[in-house]
Amino acid sequence: MTKQIAETTLSPPVAAYFRERGYTVHAEVLHCDLLARRGEEVVAIELKRSLNIEVLAQVVRRQALAGHVYIAVSRPKCVGRVGRWRAILQLLRRLELGLLWVDVDKNPPKVEERLAPSPYTPRRQAKKRRLATHEAANRTLDLNVGGSSKQKLMTAYRENALRIAFLLAQHGPLSAKNLRELGTNDKTYATLRRNVYGWFTLHTRGVYDITPAGRAALVEYAELVGLWGM
Repeated sequence: MTKQIAETTLSPPVAAYFRERGYTVHAEVLHCDLLARRGEEVVAIELKRSLNIEVLAQVVRRQALAGHVYIAVSRPKCVGRVGRWRAILQLLRRLELGLLWVDVDKNPPKVEERLAPSPYTPRRQAKKRRLATHEAANRTLDLNVGGSSKQKLMTAYRENALRIAFLLAQHGPLSAKNLRELGTNDKTYATLRRNVYGWFTLHTRGVYDITPAGRAALVEYAELVGLWGM
């Protein structure tokens, strides 16, 4: 995640960064790498080679002695990995921690405040909660194993596609309207049109049939299909 350099290399540029902003900076105060003071304001800064759970556990403890706490790390080379850093910054924000990036390749080294420490107020995520509830409620069997990766998961979407394939195998070619009348969900037309798994084929206009791949899926997921009477 970050360039592995000595923590002491980060100390001079970070100390200078805070002094330029009117702070008095002291090193190694009560096990804190740097402590910056400006009037009544106290800021703790931990200098780290990388971010991990042990670092976060240590840094959170510094909140007992300072109003604001930063982690300073070497500026990562792969800043373009937006998704990964978005998750890291979200976690730091929830912990009310700040983040400083130190570019030691610059002369002099450049310090960038990537995230300022501030009180965290959770945002309502009603839409995501509804999605999670809908996903769980629309799975008939729990066929997945927690912690799986790179495995086909039985999602509500896959289950509905499988139910469509089952009904086509049972009744022959059907329209999306027919399928919904037989119990598939309101995403049926989109599922047929997108045909993500290759289980369907257009029979006539607006009417679909099952493919050999769809029939193979019915065999593969026989435990679930058996609940529907096949």
